[in-house]
Amino acid sequence: MSTPLSQVKVQKYIKGGVQNVTGTASNSGAVRLTVASTSDFTTGDTVVVSGVGGTTGANGTWTVTVFSGTQLDLAGSTYNSAWTSGGTVQTAWTKEPWANYIRLVLIGGGGSGGGGGKAPAATAGTGGGAGGGGGVLDMTFAASRFSNTETYSVAASVAGGSAGASGSQGNVTTFTVTGSGGPGTLTAYAGGGGFAGQGSAVNVGSGGGAGLSGSGGNGGSNVSGAAGANNGAAGNQNNAGVTSASIQGGGGGGGACSGGAVAFPGGSAPFGAGGGGGGGGKTGAATPVYNDAAAGGASRDIAGSAGGTNAGSVDGTPGTVGTGPNPGSGGGGGAAHVTQGGNGGAGGTPGGGGGGGGGSLSTGTAGAGGAGGRGEIWVISYASMPKTSYATMTA
Repeated sequence: MSTPLSQVKVQKYIKGGVQNVTGTASNSGAVRLTVASTSDFTTGDTVVVSGVGGTTGANGTWTVTVFSGTQLDLAGSTYNSAWTSGGTVQTAWTKEPWANYIRLVLIGGGGSGGGGGKAPAATAGTGGGAGGGGGVLDMTFAASRFSNTETYSVAASVAGGSAGASGSQGNVTTFTVTGSGGPGTLTAYAGGGGFAGQGSAVNVGSGGGAGLSGSGGNGGSNVSGAAGANNGAAGNQNNAGVTSASIQGGGGGGGACSGGAVAFPGGSAPFGAGGGGGGGGKTGAATPVYNDAAAGGASRDIAGSAGGTNAGSVDGTPGTVGTGPNPGSGGGGGAAHVTQGGNGGAGGTPGGGGGGGGGSLSTGTAGAGGAGGRGEIWVISYASMPKTSYATMTA
C-alpha cells in the first residue's frame, strides 16, 4: 500500500548556501545583514545566523527577506548593538513535527565545457572537451536523526570556458544532519571541467564524472579528467566519455581528438547526470574539413542532447532537464565552422555536464563551452514508512 499523499511533504531547493556577514544595520528595529552577495537566498527562506559579534540579536534562526543584492532582513529579530566582527548566514530547512521518515536526494553540479580552439588551414585544431556529470546521493533516514533545523547548500552553475579557455569543475551540494545518530554533512559531488580546444595536434581531455566520495577531475592537454572517488567515471581525450558503473555516479565528458579532429560523445549514467559531448574540430589541409560535434550522455532514461552540425545549427543542444528528483542529461558539443564555431550546449539541470565549444579557422571565432548544470536538493518527509517510488514526483 502506498503512503497517503496527505502524509507526505515534498520540498525542492534549487539554490542555497552560506555567506560571511560583513556588517549590520537597523531596519525599523530589526536586523539587516550585509553580505557579499544575496544570490543564494530567496525571500521566505529559513536561515541560520551564527557568530555575529556586537549585533548579537542577529544570531538565531529566522525567515529572511532579500532587500538588495547585498542585504538581507531578518524577520522578528531585534537590532541591539553595532556590528563588531564576524558571523555567517546559511540557508536552512525545518523539520515537520509529524515526520517519521525523511528522504534526502542531493545532486551535485555538472562540470562545464571548454571553449573551442582555432588553427590555420594547414593545421589540425580541436574543439573543447566536455564537462563531466554530477553525482547523486539518495538516502532515507528516521526523522529522529535530524535536528529541528538543518543547514544546506546547493551547487551553483559554473560558466563554460570562452573560446580558447578551459571549463571548470562544478560545485558540490551539501546537507548537514546533526540530530542524534545523524551522519553529519552529506555531499553530492561534482563533475570535472573540459580542457580548452587547441590550435595544434593535441588531444583535448574532458572532465571526469563525480563519484560517491569525490568530484571528477578536470581534463588537460592529452590528459583525461580523473574519475571521482568511489565509482565515478573517467573523462576521455580520444574516445567517448566513460559511462558510470555506479548507480549514483556521474558520466564522464566526451573528449576531442586531434587525429581527424573528431569529437566524442559524453558518458551516460544509470542514475547520475550525463557528461557533455565533445566539440567538433577541423582537419589540417589546404581545404579543411569542419567536423560535427558529439552528443551528450544520457541520465537514467533521459537521452543526451544532440551536438551541433557544420551544415545545420552549429550550436550544441542544451541537456534535458531531469523530472522529479532525477538529474539532467549532458549538453551536446558545438560544431566546428570556418567563421564561427558552435557553442556547447549547457548541461541539463540538475547536474548535467556542459558540451565543448566548436573549433574554427584562425581568422574565425571559436565557440564557447556549455555551462555545467546547477545542483538540486529534494527533501521528502513521510509520516509513515514509504512503500512506493517517487521517481516522477514534482514540486
